[in-house]
Amino acid sequence: MVASFFALFYFEPILAVFAFVLGPLTVLFSRVWGRKLKYLHKKVQESESSYRSYIQEGLQNFAIIKSFQLEQDNYDHLQELHNKRMKWILKRNNTTLAANNIMGIGYWISYGLAFGWGIIGLANKTITYGTFTAFIQLIQQVQAPFIGLAGTFPRLIAMIGSSERLMELEAMTMEKRGDPVPKLDQVGIEFQEVDFAYGKSKIVLNKLTESIKPGELIALIGPSGEGKTTIIRLLLALLRAKDGEVCFTDPAGKRYEASAATRDWLTYVPQGNTLFSGTIADNLRNGKPDATSEEMEEALRAACAWDFVQELSGGLNTVIGERGLGLSEGQAQRIAIARAFLKKAPILILDEATSALDVGTEANILKSLKKLRHLCTCLVITHRPSALRICSRILRIKDGKLIEEKNLHL
Repeated sequence: MVASFFALFYFEPILAVFAFVLGPLTVLFSRVWGRKLKYLHKKVQESESSYRSYIQEGLQNFAIIKSFQLEQDNYDHLQELHNKRMKWILKRNNTTLAANNIMGIGYWISYGLAFGWGIIGLANKTITYGTFTAFIQLIQQVQAPFIGLAGTFPRLIAMIGSSERLMELEAMTMEKRGDPVPKLDQVGIEFQEVDFAYGKSKIVLNKLTESIKPGELIALIGPSGEGKTTIIRLLLALLRAKDGEVCFTDPAGKRYEASAATRDWLTYVPQGNTLFSGTIADNLRNGKPDATSEEMEEALRAACAWDFVQELSGGLNTVIGERGLGLSEGQAQRIAIARAFLKKAPILILDEATSALDVGTEANILKSLKKLRHLCTCLVITHRPSALRICSRILRIKDGKLIEEKNLHL
């Protein structure tokens, strides 16, 4: 390109300068245009994400959609998301096309000027046909690198837009597990002046202080939204207290602050269906990877799940779909409880874990839970009187604090 420029400058300085200046102007234009392309590319990605997420939600909740006769509403909303997605795609494509056309026009203008200049020179007999041909080729060689660079900007902008979304994920700090905690059979729980609030909303926990001894079976009750789930998340170190301490204690009284490492001491059974796609055995081994068939059977019996599991065509090797597809909600809940029993962690947390079970099945599981009360610390979130009967203490969360209530269900 440099040699071509000086050769052209030798023959016609004005034309050489014009050709060279027009090239950087084209690149500058594409850079300015690229900012808009980058914005549009991000909008396309966001609309694509919303569109696909809504489709996935609809497939997961098709029974609810059918029961509430929401087919038309969901179709209309999906159509709205589709139209929004297509709007941004068309805007991006039209902008890219316009940018390419404008850059192409700039190239052909300079090429046309050189051609016109050559025709005038031939008419005036100031240049020869050989010189004219050289001019045309030199103009092309001077501008080609700039045009090529400008043409790569739309693709480059799309790649930058995509990479920035990935870089946002990369920028997230990795959770540090810290030093592993010792293997313990019994672990207690302590809350010391714990404060917590979600953002600038009302305070959820306010100077919460409570001590749960190893081996206690505690019922945690209270209206929805009072902070029961928040307490669980603090214990699992999924949230951090704004102030105060959430700790675990060993039999010697040593304190361990809640962290990713202390999750080894906990097993958690949340509400609803929490199974993964795969075999029943695979799901159970999430609690204990090296569990034997005998250990899995023992856990399933304790969770009142062995009878229906052995009746399945594949038994423990029966393949279930995502979120326990192929099992009833009650069956899936019992397998989740069995998974928790199999881990044999020193702290067991049950969050309305028997809500989908009939009275008889729940009673049998509670018997199994009662046998564990001196082997592990149990925290049960429930409102069922049958579950409250086996608890040694009842703690009600109110106004951000835990208040002990007399157990009238004993």
